[in-house]
Amino acid sequence: MEGGFSKAFLMKRANGTDVIAKIPCRIAGPPSLTTAGEVAVLEYVKRHTSIPVPRVLSWSSDGSNNVGAEYIIMDKAPGVPLFQVWGTMTEFERLQLIKNLTKLEAQLATIKFPVGTSEQQRQPLEVTTAAMKLLDSNELLKKACQPTLWHTDLHMENIFVNPDECSTIVSLIDFQSTSVLPAFLQAQWPIFLRPPQNYDYERGIFQPQLPEDFDRLDEENGTIALREWSQVKLAKAYEVSTYLEDRAAHDAMSVPQICQNWASLGFSGECSYSFSQAELDEHERQFAEYQAWDEVRMLAEECFDTDSEGWIAPQLDINEKRRQNKELMALYIEKVAGERSEKEAKGMWPFSTET
Repeated sequence: MEGGFSKAFLMKRANGTDVIAKIPCRIAGPPSLTTAGEVAVLEYVKRHTSIPVPRVLSWSSDGSNNVGAEYIIMDKAPGVPLFQVWGTMTEFERLQLIKNLTKLEAQLATIKFPVGTSEQQRQPLEVTTAAMKLLDSNELLKKACQPTLWHTDLHMENIFVNPDECSTIVSLIDFQSTSVLPAFLQAQWPIFLRPPQNYDYERGIFQPQLPEDFDRLDEENGTIALREWSQVKLAKAYEVSTYLEDRAAHDAMSVPQICQNWASLGFSGECSYSFSQAELDEHERQFAEYQAWDEVRMLAEECFDTDSEGWIAPQLDINEKRRQNKELMALYIEKVAGERSEKEAKGMWPFSTET
């Protein structure tokens, strides 16, 4: 199996048991450190939590070894990838899996890592020295900045479940390039549980509803509305379960923008680091461009059942996906013809049509 940053080979030992040999691609990260880091995280998680992860049998971060490449040999994860059973799971089973997932994430959030001194933190941030003492005095911000280990690539191919009890997670895989960072940069919805891109999602207690005019929608728009409604319910279930099982992660996900919420965070006066109106306008322009690109990316990922790297599950027809990619890009170019040139539209499209 080939991913965006590594290749995984299924091998069989003399005793008949299966193992996985994982070899990083050259673009995966710093040589030696990427492999050593993944092994270290797997061993650390196994030692400090009950999260099920593959057992490392052998590894080398030296590309000049007899194999000729860095590698990790590990037990094959039990169970089946979540994407194989997600479509047949009941809503109750999906909600139960979300609860089980947040319980596992909560174990990562409770691990304490050392923090540098205030002086060390201020050195690369001289321009905000005056604000740092204030920020450090705010309990919400202090908690949201705690160093946290987190799996930021939890999609359905990296979660293995019991095929006979699909809500039971039996293994999490692919800890490559996992980092310890401030909690507010780590805690996030897993890819398959994110709120829909164009939905006005509200945090907190609210009951997801279908559009008021749902009964008057045509078949195509009705299907889209149902799909969004189902996705919002999953996103809300993850948010609520994180609140109940992993309050630290929930709070970190909810950290507001500091300058815009200076007073509501309990600070007096004005934020010591502010932006001119010209800088804010330029930011809005650039952000609008980013949002336009991101909407296209999300649309393509959803239509092709892929991720940002264009990974296609082995059981899917890659040639059919390539055909769909060309067809959908052509439709997109036609749709935005009055707003963007063909060259600009092609530049916005996230996946190459070259084969």
